[in-house]
Amino acid sequence: MLPLLRRQMFLCYGLLLAVHGCSCASRDWPTHRYNSQRTANQPHRSSLADPSKVPSLHELWKWHAGAVGDPDLGATGPGFSASPIVYKGRIYVGHLNGRMYAIDAAGTMIWKYPPAGSAPLVSTLCCNYSSPGIASTATIASVKVRWFWFLKKSVKVVIFGAPDSSGSGHVWAVNASTGALVWRSPVLASATNNEQIGYDSPVVYDRRVYIGISNDGDNPIIAGKVYALDLQTGALLSGFTTFVASAIRGGGLWSSPAVTPDGDVIVTTGNGCRPHNPWPPNGCNSEPSPNHALSMIKLDGVTGAMIWKFQPVPWDLDEDPDWAAVPTIQEASCGTMALAPMKDGYTHAVSTGPSSPSGSPAALGLSLRRWTFPPASVPFTSGLHSDWRYIRGAASWKDAVFAVTGGWDVTADPYEGYNLLHALNTCAPDSMRVRWWLRLPGWGDPTLGAPSVTRGIVYVGTATDTLYAIADTTVSPPTGHHCEVPSITDPTLCTANRVTPIPAVLARVALSGSIRTTPALARGRVYVTTDAGYLHALAP
Repeated sequence: MLPLLRRQMFLCYGLLLAVHGCSCASRDWPTHRYNSQRTANQPHRSSLADPSKVPSLHELWKWHAGAVGDPDLGATGPGFSASPIVYKGRIYVGHLNGRMYAIDAAGTMIWKYPPAGSAPLVSTLCCNYSSPGIASTATIASVKVRWFWFLKKSVKVVIFGAPDSSGSGHVWAVNASTGALVWRSPVLASATNNEQIGYDSPVVYDRRVYIGISNDGDNPIIAGKVYALDLQTGALLSGFTTFVASAIRGGGLWSSPAVTPDGDVIVTTGNGCRPHNPWPPNGCNSEPSPNHALSMIKLDGVTGAMIWKFQPVPWDLDEDPDWAAVPTIQEASCGTMALAPMKDGYTHAVSTGPSSPSGSPAALGLSLRRWTFPPASVPFTSGLHSDWRYIRGAASWKDAVFAVTGGWDVTADPYEGYNLLHALNTCAPDSMRVRWWLRLPGWGDPTLGAPSVTRGIVYVGTATDTLYAIADTTVSPPTGHHCEVPSITDPTLCTANRVTPIPAVLARVALSGSIRTTPALARGRVYVTTDAGYLHALAP
């Protein structure tokens, strides 16, 4: 009989293979949107997943950079654009003032990088909310550092993207315990070329760090790129061919890479080079070749080769509908798929498909499409596909995804979905795609931040300073029913449309500032950042 420890290890390994999470997954929130698949799904039981306890959700403490003498204003705006991560009770978060902070569970700063007396990591670029300092959400990983003589020891590092004193972007790794610099990558984003790392958050898989670059304010746009770095040193990996999205300009990465279960990389890219889109410096009288803008793309995680490309909006319809949302890799009962909303209000789901290139990447990508919401023929041949600001990544749980997306009314009113949270059935036919939807009060483009979920309870912030906890209708009874199409408010006109349940709002807590980021759910607590410069901790 195996010793108890070995049997526990085998059991843990087997549970890791389960589709919907396991007890071996982290109880913390160690990377952007919880894991390398960007599911924003905390699988562990806690009071945050108990519908009888969530109504008592309240603020435990809030922390502000001014408490340690640091400014709150960046070049284009205040506060946080990065989401918090959590590891062993510590919260790590980058600020637009150019500092990475480590905060303990009581709300006290442990360290900041760069330390006091050193220049912050700020940029001279000015025209995007991600430009001033650190907008890149961090990730935790392990590296070996020199310990004694020729011996090395493993330490945890906090890895994030940020500008240097010249404004050019690097990836940085600092010791999670002390805040000391462990390594800095070469320049990946040149300020001279209007390149920046911005919102892009690194993802770590199999000793590799993946990150992409975009530009500052599209003036001019640049060719997006995806880099792979050696986790141990931060150096560029020689065996990985850097992915370049365009022969001229376009296809910047405004989101963050995700990794499939078999180790390949999914990215989404931004707008292309068009005669009038969006600024005169970006003029192209003909389509660049290659043109991988406005695409969801699967790259070989080892070589960087493009396996497939899904490009729903063709070049001649590009009115700046960047695919800015982080892709979510969902392991559903009907297969593994990558999904994300586009700025034009449509959400697309694509099977992750083969692990090696086969035929035309563009044709393969189209053949792998699972569904589009609202339903549409893809690639589009008409319609207005513009920057309608649907930029939040979706959260996945079982066979459901929770997304800020345009919905059925997007073609009539592209702003209709700004304050709607949709729950979509990923394995259902189009006629049953909508699981439920909920309209939250407020304003903003969009009104809602990015959702996260734990065991069917969704946490999402709003531009009007409020955090909500919403129960899936399988977790708590619905509070009523309404039409699947939000614009149909008369129940008597709903006969041709499916009636959907209204989910229960279990808690709403007023906070300090607009919440654009993803709430981190760790060990029974919610951590959330705001553009007023506050890190909030809450619990039932």
